[in-house]
Amino acid sequence: MRSVVFIIIAFLLATNNVFIDFRVGSLSIDRLLEFLFFGLFLNTFIKEFFANAFFKKFTFFVIALAIVQLISNSLLASFHGLESMDLLEDLFKSLSFIVFASLFYLVVKENLWYLKFIVFIHLLICVFALLQHPLSPISSEIHEIKVQLYSNIDQVDARSIKLKNQETHINYGVSNKFRLSGPFVSTTTFSYFLMVTFLFNLYLYFRTHKRIYVFTTAFVILCGILTQTRSLVIAIAVILIGIFILINKNSRFNNLKVISTVILLVTSLVFMNKFDSLFDENSSRLTNLTEDSSSTGRPLLWLTGLKAVAKHPLGITDAQYTIVKQEMSKKYGKYSLGFLNSHNGLINIGLNYSALGYFIIFMFAIFILKSTRLLSKNYKYLFYLFFFGYLLNVFYHNNFIFISDYDILMALMLIPLHYIYEQENLNETKPSELT
Repeated sequence: MRSVVFIIIAFLLATNNVFIDFRVGSLSIDRLLEFLFFGLFLNTFIKEFFANAFFKKFTFFVIALAIVQLISNSLLASFHGLESMDLLEDLFKSLSFIVFASLFYLVVKENLWYLKFIVFIHLLICVFALLQHPLSPISSEIHEIKVQLYSNIDQVDARSIKLKNQETHINYGVSNKFRLSGPFVSTTTFSYFLMVTFLFNLYLYFRTHKRIYVFTTAFVILCGILTQTRSLVIAIAVILIGIFILINKNSRFNNLKVISTVILLVTSLVFMNKFDSLFDENSSRLTNLTEDSSSTGRPLLWLTGLKAVAKHPLGITDAQYTIVKQEMSKKYGKYSLGFLNSHNGLINIGLNYSALGYFIIFMFAIFILKSTRLLSKNYKYLFYLFFFGYLLNVFYHNNFIFISDYDILMALMLIPLHYIYEQENLNETKPSELT
């Protein structure tokens, strides 16, 4: 019975954001089930909290951010009309970060098989995404399945508009402009998903030495390229280059190097436009380096976000942020500044947790780096490279850890899990530094 429950938990974690539109009241069904399972294993969580220093500190950081946000939101509710429901939703979200991370830690600590199961589900999601590409003979049928996942959203909802745009690209076979998004509405959500599953596949290759994970990693890279998300492709490239340089040079890692390089070259030849189209207005988004989805330019969006934090360091409401964006729009003559967010996950920490949130996140980053430093050389470099690549990606998008990115929490939990694995294999008798 325990194994069945763990499989269900692993499935919920693997399909995060897939069934987000299926709700009970204001809660998505998957998040509600996660809380129920967390309650079922509450005693296990309490034991881990007191037994594992990493887990305890991680929880304290989340609680610290929640308290800062609660104080900030209380001030906004008292003086600037913030709805009490928004205050409660933010508090619930903070708790959900602990729940999500705890469940991953619990099941993978039980057995590495559950991580492999999560990766298997991730790969099925990637297959679903690839089959939705206009070059696929069943792209329309796959898209129709995706539409059913969001059948409850309003037709004027931004998500509905994105779905219709994707359908148009599929119906007219516009493959050079089509961006893979899988079962998610947003390509950005898919790119964050791919970052984490990219790490999982690399990690399992290092851990098991099985060649299958070379090919699954290459498949994830292919999907990443087809998202046409430049920050994601750059992040993956930086991680791979770092692995080539820093990780031990032996035959099994050379397999990864060769296969990854081949998949990058083949994809470039098959799916990217011809050389002359690089200078054509109809070229792909990935190769058109001057194209910006905001039609504004990221630096101005970043500057607007920073100005909003500077003007409201104790917290900001949506209405106040809108005013700042409108002021910047008039100042720089960029209309889109009035309705676009910062497109920078780091800046959004200040917008979600007040200026004090930057200090907490900085301390959290130091904690993660120090914990990673305790791992053996290859894994230490692997996680360092992943975190750097993750920052490259979030620097151009609104999602970030402790804002709306849950998948990254699973990547973080791999640090103490792998440390425990290494310590058990070494059979050290000295007190553990992490556990």
